[in-house]
Amino acid sequence: MKGYIYNRARIAVYFDLENLKIEELLTPIINKFIKDGFIVFPRKLIVNNISQVKKSFLDKNVKPNQLDLVISYADVGKNAADFRLYIEALDLLYHSDENQAFCIVSGDADYGELVIKLRNENRYVIGIGPKEKSKEEYTSLFNEFIYIEDLKPKPVIIEKTIEPKKVTKKTKKLRKDKSFYNKLLDATNKIFVKKENSKLDEVYCSNIIKDLKDNSLDYFSKFKITSKDFQKIGLDILYKDESKPETAYLRLSNNSLKWELFFFF
Repeated sequence: MKGYIYNRARIAVYFDLENLKIEELLTPIINKFIKDGFIVFPRKLIVNNISQVKKSFLDKNVKPNQLDLVISYADVGKNAADFRLYIEALDLLYHSDENQAFCIVSGDADYGELVIKLRNENRYVIGIGPKEKSKEEYTSLFNEFIYIEDLKPKPVIIEKTIEPKKVTKKTKKLRKDKSFYNKLLDATNKIFVKKENSKLDEVYCSNIIKDLKDNSLDYFSKFKITSKDFQKIGLDILYKDESKPETAYLRLSNNSLKWELFFFF
């Protein structure tokens, strides 16, 4: 605190709600004065109209901070809250000697005369307001002036730890050569015969590919086998839906003879 600190002194705090959004500032302001060693009493929130105060605001801000809600009922225009704050402060000044300090929290600069009066009565006066509306000729009237921007809770910045991407070795694609197609021909023929013996007329290429990879240890798992590979070894490929490659299938009755001729060739 500038000037001198009132250890366990009482400070009266007046919030002008008429032209200042202070929902997020009520608690920081009260806590600041408590931390500085003040007894914060009274704590008054001045409003021009009861419609300014919603139930959620009461529950989250007014009640937890033990604020007295003061409503200006006189229809004197937009400065009604200002006039009521003047009255509340002067009433306390003249009827109690217990408050050595006063604080005015407002978004305008209409309290110059009140500040001068309080200081003339040897009261320590603190002002709180926004920088853009608080000119030096006004702020200099106070014993101390605090800018609202300096009281707003600073956002908590959480630094994300970016883990380095794991470098994985890409499996080198093996070239499908003559040896591959010979092995594919041999293995597929064995599967083909089993399917015929089971009296199946159709078999999906995907099922044959699965059987190849399951029955040939690791060899065929190194390759990406498609229906085109079956065409290269002489099989006729059909599609349940030509727009969907995964519906490729073989009709055993169409391929048996061709298969045997190709195989024995």
